[in-house]
Amino acid sequence: MFLAAASLAAALAIAEGVCRYLLGERLAVPTDERNLLYRFDTMFGWFPAPGSKQSFVGERRITVTHNALGCRDVEFAPAPTPGRPRILFLGDSFVWGYDVEAEERFTDLIRAHRPDWEILNCGVSGYSTDQELLLLERLAPLLLPDVVVLEFNHADRLGNRLVANNGSYGKPYFAPDGDGLALRNVPVRLLAQARWSESALYRASYLWRLVRGVPGIPILVPVTPDLSERLVDAVRARAAAAGAAFVLLLESTDEEITRHAAAQGIPLVAPEAALQALAARGVAVRYRGHGLHWTPAGHRVVATEVERVLDTVDGGRLRRR
Repeated sequence: MFLAAASLAAALAIAEGVCRYLLGERLAVPTDERNLLYRFDTMFGWFPAPGSKQSFVGERRITVTHNALGCRDVEFAPAPTPGRPRILFLGDSFVWGYDVEAEERFTDLIRAHRPDWEILNCGVSGYSTDQELLLLERLAPLLLPDVVVLEFNHADRLGNRLVANNGSYGKPYFAPDGDGLALRNVPVRLLAQARWSESALYRASYLWRLVRGVPGIPILVPVTPDLSERLVDAVRARAAAAGAAFVLLLESTDEEITRHAAAQGIPLVAPEAALQALAARGVAVRYRGHGLHWTPAGHRVVATEVERVLDTVDGGRLRRR
């Protein structure tokens, strides 16, 4: 028995070495904030680990702390404070705060400047509008927001059409269903990059990755039409059902969503002109690396623009008295 076990261990060790030597590049799994800081989720595809705290290096090293709900923010009060509007922010890595410390983000800057507002940041890196709609479905009954601010990124136009995104992360999507939307690909299937966060064996063993499979970055083949405007409207409708006003924050530019917001009377925050004006004066407002995320200076611009629009929402009800 001992000899058999020893022989098996030796054979596995040799196979592991061969995999690392011959297939190391093929079996390497890219790591990013989603599989280092998040966990696989059968509804969303990935979601931050609640109660976690860890450092992360993108363009710079930052500290990432997620609260008990999994949002990168302070712990939220169990119920809204009367007379203090509760404003919920949803979006992708620009809201989550890629490459900035939490206190440098536009939401935290608004919180410091407007203590009469309760700011809730529930951005999740890599999310598209479809996932943000599902997240609002989960959070609205818990957080009871007065205002929902949804960040829209032009990249959402592709992300909303995909069944796997950001390398090889499975995700839900919506398909047309008459005048409505039908949810598809739920439960989400566990793919390679998400598997990294779920299995210590998968992280440690190249042989096990060979057995389980390590697909490369899949061809981004859309599986549904571009429903971005309909998804934005669905988020707006869900916010209204929760008694909340709705504001759209546009990352970069998108002429179609800008026209749609105007036609539907949706308050729109479009900070790109202000960001470009500051950049023209030689101030770095975006990092040059992955995603072109806002720098702390960029977040300061966005904070000013968001606060300006929020002051006009609901007939100016949120304006400081």
